[in-house]
Order: sequence, then C-alpha cells, then structure tokens
Amino acid sequence: MYKKKSVVKLGRPTKERKLMVKSLLKDLITHGYIRTTKMRAWVVAKEFDAIMNDVVNNNLRAAYLKLNDEKMLEKLKQMNINDKKTGFTRIIKIGNRVGDGAELVLLEIIK
Repeated sequence: MYKKKSVVKLGRPTKERKLMVKSLLKDLITHGYIRTTKMRAWVVAKEFDAIMNDVVNNNLRAAYLKLNDEKMLEKLKQMNINDKKTGFTRIIKIGNRVGDGAELVLLEIIK
C-alpha cells in the first residue's frame, strides 16, 4: 500500500534543508512576509503553524527549541493572535520565476 511521505526534501541534504527552513522562518517573522517558491512556502507555513501553536498554548520551551532565537520568540509572543489554532499564514500566487519558470508565491503572516 502506498504511504505518502511526510518530509518534503526540496532537493537538498537534510542539514542544508533544515538550515534553509530556519532561515526562511526568521525572515518571515522579521519582515512579516517572504517571496519564495510554492513548496518552500508550504514547508515554512507548516513549521510556522507548529511554532505558533506552541506559543498560543504557552509551551515556550518547545517553540524556543524550534527557533533557537530569543528575539524571534519575543516577537511571536507580542503578536495579536485572537486564540487561533491554525491559519497563521497566507500564500498568494504571484507568478513564475523568469529563469526556470518555478511558481513564486508570497507567504505572509495574517494578523
């Protein structure tokens, strides 16, 4: 029986992929939005929702272990959340990249 894989590899080795996702997460928290490819945005949005669930449930230790940055955690705690459980981000299609035709999206935090 076919079982769907839960890890999207993004064409990179594990360490490189984890660092890339963490870097995109920090950019998303710092600026409020990022412009990236569709699959990267999907992975980052999934990770961001998990971190925000930890912040909402006051499980700050788990959120800190995922981010490893005290400033980012403080910024997340100050966000106006309104007791949501999911749906902290929005993905908006903005077209294709000129060089390789990859689908570009705008990933932004919903406030």
